[in-house]
Amino acid sequence: MALLTSPNVQRVDSLIAEELDTYVDREHQSVSAKMVQQELVEASLTCNDVLAILTEKADDVLKLAVALLRDESLSQQGADISGLVEGCSITYAIYLYHAQGAIMEELIEYLRRRQIPRASLFAARVFALYGEIKKKSNGRKLPDKNEFS
Repeated sequence: MALLTSPNVQRVDSLIAEELDTYVDREHQSVSAKMVQQELVEASLTCNDVLAILTEKADDVLKLAVALLRDESLSQQGADISGLVEGCSITYAIYLYHAQGAIMEELIEYLRRRQIPRASLFAARVFALYGEIKKKSNGRKLPDKNEFS
């Protein structure tokens, strides 16, 4: 799937991994592609929709992903995050898309379709974190692609 090899997806994935002091597992691209394709169908979004979010709101996606992953790590008694799946930024871009739309029920329904446990609680956390991100937004832009060469 071309979306996984998009420079914006790869950069945001790398930034998330860097913030969490881990790595992006790029060895299972066919599995990642199937997962991403299913996510897009269940979110009713296109590759272009996700790329637009990752281009225009990269910093917000990064902040949301890091906050949610750190929350998850803490809830598991401080377990380390040992690698991220390729395309993980796509998942967080989808969460951000729903949070920006400010219709929590859409996010809850999406999470239920994805079989995320306690979808209502998770959606509430996404919305709360997005609210914090908006308040603290400092206009940080995605690093230039040459920084990752």
